[in-house]
Amino acid sequence: GVESLIRWKHPSYGLIPAPITVALAEDSGLIRPIGLWVFETACQVRKSWLDAGITDLWMAVNVSALQLESSFPKQLLDIAARYDLPPSLLEVEVTESSALDSDKPESHILSRVYDAGFPVAIDDFGVAYANLMTLARLGFDELKLDKSLMDDLGDSDKRQRLLRLVIEAAGDMGIRTVAEGVETREQLEILRGLRCPVVQGYLLSPPLPVEDFVSFLA
Repeated sequence: GVESLIRWKHPSYGLIPAPITVALAEDSGLIRPIGLWVFETACQVRKSWLDAGITDLWMAVNVSALQLESSFPKQLLDIAARYDLPPSLLEVEVTESSALDSDKPESHILSRVYDAGFPVAIDDFGVAYANLMTLARLGFDELKLDKSLMDDLGDSDKRQRLLRLVIEAAGDMGIRTVAEGVETREQLEILRGLRCPVVQGYLLSPPLPVEDFVSFLA
């Protein structure tokens, strides 16, 4: 699988860090049109890969909590339909804090996204608050462990035991766990021992432009 990323190349300041880009987009209200443009671009790229015979690959697209409005599920369905893409190929990724509070209207919008056939992933899990009971009540496919949980992983037995519990509990609910920010061979081997099924990070590849990714995949 791959995760689509947006990067702002400013003419004066160069490449702007993603958190700054997203924060500015949210504060200005531009996150909604930008978010839909990102999703449409991801669909366009995924369609080109599908036409090229790359079928067994899912693509995650990050979504801001501000995009989770009542019209959002239909917007996603309409965009995917324009490119004749099944929703199952496009994973919607949201942060833990915006997804796991079942009292928030956003969580109900996410349930509708899930019911529409889009896989849903929880990003940055372990940063805000870990609520596996809420996770069990709502429909999610993937749990992404935050990069901070990978730091000093080899020196912390307590953290390894915690991660094993989360991975096992998620697996029992049919939810795939992804470890983000894996940068060293030691982290990879520890995660293998913890039976974490998927990893993501610079150990596998840095972020790549679309044209370079196809060569990397080959």
